[in-house]
Amino acid sequence: MAETDVIPIETAQERHKPAGLLEVIGEIQRYSVAESGGSVIPEDYYTIDMRMEYFWLGMKTVIHGGFLMMLLMPLFVGVIQAKIPVFGHRVPTLFDRGYVFVMTISFSLVYALFFTYAARFNAGRVTKLMLNNLFWGATTGSFIKAVSSAAFYHFVYYVVITDANLYSVLNKMTRVSSVFRKEIYYWVRDIRPVLLSSSWMMLLTALIFILLCWGSYIASENRKNDRRRPYGRR
Repeated sequence: MAETDVIPIETAQERHKPAGLLEVIGEIQRYSVAESGGSVIPEDYYTIDMRMEYFWLGMKTVIHGGFLMMLLMPLFVGVIQAKIPVFGHRVPTLFDRGYVFVMTISFSLVYALFFTYAARFNAGRVTKLMLNNLFWGATTGSFIKAVSSAAFYHFVYYVVITDANLYSVLNKMTRVSSVFRKEIYYWVRDIRPVLLSSSWMMLLTALIFILLCWGSYIASENRKNDRRRPYGRR
């Protein structure tokens, strides 16, 4: 096949817009097959609306996964710091910590694996653009996830769970013994710092996610540049 041949993958009318990450990876894979086989696909074939789709899907995927992590992260940190007895153990066991860890990061970890898997289909100019838009969307989503989580945790820490609010709520629980209410008061005050620690953990996980994505992308670029090109330059 000549270097100047162009294989149109699909026309704008025939193209099915990807609705999720798996469909995005499938589309990248199809373009990768064409570019790996020597087809020269013009960069303008990857239109502006497709670029926005990839950016948006990358960002949306990370934010969706990050919402569940934001809810579970205080529980994970509380278990690690032995402040929340998730299964009734005062001192968390290895199983307790492992279970909560997997439950907290499972969605984000699976998404990270899919993003790194997508990087292997970096075969030419168009697939490179696709991955760039997808990964920049994921990077933006990670930043939004970290900032919004930190804002939420700090709001709950400084505005919601204050001594005055806690005292007001417990004071209305007249059917609960004063001894038990006192225990609840000191327990809640003790676990409040978990929220601030969770902010740092969300930032750390976001950075790790970004490093995994771009690390796999850089590795794919190096592989593409190092391997022999039997079909000519790309």
